[in-house]
Amino acid sequence: MINNAPALVALSDYVQKKVEEDRNMGRYLQAKELESYLVDFFDRNFKGSEIGYNDPKPNCFRLRLSEEARMSLLGFISNDRSISARPLRQKEIKFSFDREVIKRLPSTLRSSVHFINHLSPLIRWMTKVNQDRDHEFHKLSALKLKAGPLPIGEYLYRIERWKMQGLSNFEKLAYGIIPIQNGNPLSEDNAELVFQKILMESENWSYRSYDANHMLEKYDQLKSEMSKWFAEALSQFKAENDSSYQIKTTRVENIYSRRIQAHEDRLTTLIQRGREERYIKGAETRLRNTQETMASILQNLQDKSTLLPERGGIATGIISVE
Repeated sequence: MINNAPALVALSDYVQKKVEEDRNMGRYLQAKELESYLVDFFDRNFKGSEIGYNDPKPNCFRLRLSEEARMSLLGFISNDRSISARPLRQKEIKFSFDREVIKRLPSTLRSSVHFINHLSPLIRWMTKVNQDRDHEFHKLSALKLKAGPLPIGEYLYRIERWKMQGLSNFEKLAYGIIPIQNGNPLSEDNAELVFQKILMESENWSYRSYDANHMLEKYDQLKSEMSKWFAEALSQFKAENDSSYQIKTTRVENIYSRRIQAHEDRLTTLIQRGREERYIKGAETRLRNTQETMASILQNLQDKSTLLPERGGIATGIISVE
């Protein structure tokens, strides 16, 4: 089983989800999770930055930003006047992810070592940078699986969330898997079946290296294939949505057309019989109200029938089948 909670979740999405969760629920990122996120972030994005461990005390960090990282961070916090943003304007930052560590520091150090949690501008900047990077390889996780559902080799996977809104709503997770070396993506159905196996039986894999350029080619191929799947799903949803719109529209028109005809007949009768003006005005008002109600319902149906498709990646990773 997967031992690391965010192993199958896009790491930046995982952090962002924690930021947005109800604080009263106590669902805070642990210090070790933030440490992993920090190390992974600078290793992937700003290799010139330096991270000092247990400096100046155990469970404290000394972060020295590269010039590129510093300029990026300063741009992100340029309009942030909060106290938590002040130390981030320095080229070197000392901090801890554990508030208890801060409390135990000698008074001579306490003012220079800052507490950082998932709400800090530093973490929010990291998440923003990750989300803006091409190919989203900040979301990469690595898993190991015994041969069986897949032949021995290395594979790239991608998980997407599909949403479609119209007169009805549709939402699903779509899974794509492709061999990194040679071969085409698994079919949509096979990829989903295989991934259920991965969820139950895979373990974290500490991979050492990979051919990034070749992987990006395979990643683009997989995304292209999943785009076709999404287009097919959207086409089917559109056909069902159009059919539903036609059925509902016809039903409304039939019901209200009968009511409008009844009001018109009533109005004609009142006029022919020379009834008082107040009766005629009342009949005209009921006719007009019914016509307006029908038009409103039809307009509402038309508005709701507008397709609103949404597609986004939520996780990407490597699977090593041994």
